[in-house]
Amino acid sequence: IESILTDLLDYHIVVGLVEETDYQYYQTKGRGTVMIGRENGVVKKIYGGFELDNDNPVASNIVATYDMKKEGGNGVAYIIDAPIHPSKRSVYEIVSDEVNYPEFSEFAKLMSAAAYDGKSVFDVDYDGKPIGSPYNVSQFNTYHYTVYVPTNESILQAIKDGVVISSDSIENFENKCLEMLSSGRDTDYENYMKQLSLEVKGEEDPGYTYQDHMNYLAGKIMDFVKYHIQDNSVIIGGEFSLSDEDIATNNIEKKFETAYFKKDNTFATLTVNPKNNGEFTIVDETGNIAKVVNGTSATGKSLNNIMCCEYVYEETLEELYTSSYAVIHQIDKPLIAK
Repeated sequence: IESILTDLLDYHIVVGLVEETDYQYYQTKGRGTVMIGRENGVVKKIYGGFELDNDNPVASNIVATYDMKKEGGNGVAYIIDAPIHPSKRSVYEIVSDEVNYPEFSEFAKLMSAAAYDGKSVFDVDYDGKPIGSPYNVSQFNTYHYTVYVPTNESILQAIKDGVVISSDSIENFENKCLEMLSSGRDTDYENYMKQLSLEVKGEEDPGYTYQDHMNYLAGKIMDFVKYHIQDNSVIIGGEFSLSDEDIATNNIEKKFETAYFKKDNTFATLTVNPKNNGEFTIVDETGNIAKVVNGTSATGKSLNNIMCCEYVYEETLEELYTSSYAVIHQIDKPLIAK
């Protein structure tokens, strides 16, 4: 119980002085995000992720303010009339919600299809420990992240162009191979495997099987998905930390690593600019520029700044092992790594 309460308390501590800045969103000590409501520049309300999940967000009102700096301290304490809470929704629960977020359905299919050799994007537990939702993102740890979800239309176009492998391609491929084997077309199957092994490995491999190629296809899908999972939560309307050198050179872009670990033993990166002439842009390693969609879903839900939180508990469910925070943004096109 103590660890759960500590996690909740850390969500009530904002890093930095809210009164001295004018951001709308702030990161907490526990790595989550809260939203501040102001009236005439004065902080009056605060919203947690759970409160923002609702169609009509309910704020905690600030009833008193104590400036501890006046007494030699280093912060400001706000007394609120109700506690705030992190979002209760996981990434899976958001992207798979076809009622509220049908715009995420094609990326959700890819996330679910990215599974091979015991690896997957979604986990049902964490090294045997129970989790707080049906599935957690396996790449998450005790940190905060951004998940970029390309529009359905852009993913379908990328599949048509051969840039992305479709989510149903693995099942279709398996059915094709099983049909060959079941109909006695062993020679056709063997030649097909030799052809595929040559394409994938650069040489014919007589031991290459359709299961090997299924893993290959799933791995390609997983790499694509992982390139859309970025370290560090970047919130529209939130603080975007820059170095002194960046500020001096008027550079407002920042490079972040993603979950995609490349063959050259480096993490693929994205260059992010949340204030590019009023737009939030992401530049991938090929120079492709994607933009965060500034709109709402068919059911009126925002398609950006969607907060998520994922939990891992001890086996007894009485203690929290770790928590991860993420923000989801829809983008107008897929991101492609080199």
